[in-house]
Amino acid sequence: MLRQEKRRAARAKAAEMDQELEAMVLGNGSWAAAAVATSATLNSKRKDRDSLSGAPLPKGNKKTRVFGQSDDSDEGSDQDEVNNVDDDFGGLDFTIDTAGAADETLAEKADEQESELSDTSSESEYGDDEDTNQRQSPEADEETDRPVERSAWVDEDEEQDVVKLRGALKTKVKMAPKEYIVEGAELQRRLRNEFEAACPTPAWAQVTVPVTGRDADGPAEGSPEDLFRTAQNLLKSERAGVQVDPKNYKPIRVSQVGRLPRKDRDFIELQFHPSAHILMAAYRMPTIHLFDVDGTRNTEIQKIKLPNLYTEAAVFTPSGSEILAFHNNEPWFYHYDIATARATKCTSPGYRALDGSLELPRLTASGERLAVRGRHTRVGILHAPSRMLTKILTLNQRAVDLQWSPDGQNLLTLDASGKAYVWDIRMYRCTHTFKDEGGFQATKLAVSADGQYCAIGSRSGIVNVYNFADTMKVANPKPVYTMDNITTAISDLRFNHDAKFLAANSNQTENSLRLINVPARAVVCGWPHKSSGHRQVVSSAFSHDSRYMVHFSQTGYVLCDVMPGY
Repeated sequence: MLRQEKRRAARAKAAEMDQELEAMVLGNGSWAAAAVATSATLNSKRKDRDSLSGAPLPKGNKKTRVFGQSDDSDEGSDQDEVNNVDDDFGGLDFTIDTAGAADETLAEKADEQESELSDTSSESEYGDDEDTNQRQSPEADEETDRPVERSAWVDEDEEQDVVKLRGALKTKVKMAPKEYIVEGAELQRRLRNEFEAACPTPAWAQVTVPVTGRDADGPAEGSPEDLFRTAQNLLKSERAGVQVDPKNYKPIRVSQVGRLPRKDRDFIELQFHPSAHILMAAYRMPTIHLFDVDGTRNTEIQKIKLPNLYTEAAVFTPSGSEILAFHNNEPWFYHYDIATARATKCTSPGYRALDGSLELPRLTASGERLAVRGRHTRVGILHAPSRMLTKILTLNQRAVDLQWSPDGQNLLTLDASGKAYVWDIRMYRCTHTFKDEGGFQATKLAVSADGQYCAIGSRSGIVNVYNFADTMKVANPKPVYTMDNITTAISDLRFNHDAKFLAANSNQTENSLRLINVPARAVVCGWPHKSSGHRQVVSSAFSHDSRYMVHFSQTGYVLCDVMPGY
């Protein structure tokens, strides 16, 4: 601030001197008077500059002439004229710019040199306070108001770096006793959360949107900023979906959910809660495990013990408040209420008509109907809220898998020959059949939640993906994609929630898990890696938002992967 005040004072004084010079030139018509005024003005400016800077200014390339003295280079007429002027002004000494530069040019050069010397003087006298003056200057304020420049590109490999937890990181971000490494993206998230917890956003910086009403005759009240903020939130929620390249897309292995006992690892059911990251793991034991999957701790939150039931299948109801547990060789099942922790045994004389077996339980999206497979060629339809048997469907061959259509009006049954039957539940009649192309001894059937795709897996390891609309109309539909990367029988098929990915697996050989990018009609390359722990996978499951993908292998571990983009 002191430097700027000195600069403004010097400029103001120079302007006053220029005005005085102009007045003197206009008041005196002779060139000699103008020369005298110019000399006096420049001499006074030099004195002022010397007083400000402590050193005289260089005068530049100027030729001086002193009146009352002779010059050999001048002619006699000029000398006489100069002598006359000398007599008139009493031998006064002054300088004249013989190069013909105007007085205004001299003043501008003097101002520039004066500014430079003023800056030098200010730095030498207030060198320690220079940073403070810069922070207080308007130029510094303008620089701070500039928007922060973002990186031109982001290195995706940095997100997959693995960091060892030791030293300061071990005490700050370690969340589990046996956690020794963490992904780079997860480390950034933990450090950011720790900083936000230590330095939360102050109340004055928190943006709140006031609740505004709507007049009967006009639009809603509020400023344009409030309207834009609300629209921005809507735009964020209405994203089109994940666009990925199958060659570069890879789920990231983050942690282990848990380890289950060694008994009967060939039979296990994995399913996520319909609206939360709660994983249910059921196998041939009278215990169902519930895990809170967060990618780091994956805490086991509950063990559900069901007496006299070695669970082989379990499903969440669409509300997520109840669990239905089944055993293949029992004509009854358990209904477990999570809120009250009460298990109810459900039995009915009609269940005996299914030859004493309730297998492959399938609930509609609304939770109104439940389909189960009997021991032979029968399929039972139950009213799920009352658990009462309403209808028994008789097939030509024993069904290998069952699936509901997304609207819950049709039931699809698949037999071993690769022939699928479409049953209209409103009439309990078979309305359509279609044949799997090239399939040999079909094993699995899957229908996407949005009703866009249908997939059939066979014993030969081939997976055909169809348009669901074609399978409901055409007897021999053509698959939109065929996956033949597996050579053994398909044991599990799972679509994620938006039908962008299909997980196909065979539990007969190691490294037989494949992730299909359905829109790109390609298999995700290089995943899973042989060293990632996905050996002989038995079952897989996606979370309700596809953020997490879990697998259970015969090693006994439930592995958790993060799906990038979700």
